[in-house]
Amino acid sequence: MQFWLLGLDARQGLLSRRGFSKSPAPLGSSFYHRGPLRLHSSGFTLHLPEGELEFCRRCVLFWLNGEVIARQRGFALSLPAFAESLSFTA
Repeated sequence: MQFWLLGLDARQGLLSRRGFSKSPAPLGSSFYHRGPLRLHSSGFTLHLPEGELEFCRRCVLFWLNGEVIARQRGFALSLPAFAESLSFTA
């Protein structure tokens, strides 16, 4: 659901207006990035003090520094970045 909403925001230009930079992606849709968060329709990457957190939307898996981690931990690590970066949707 969140990625569907992000897609709507991107199409309406809301992500760009909220400080996200748009850049081309090698496959499909564009990247949107702001600070340590990079969004793509296939998932996201988040640079954290613990390392690089990646989320694959298709397989619903999180990786931290290349190793699969529990979904609960992935959600917990990513929530602050989404809350800060997307607080305008509230």
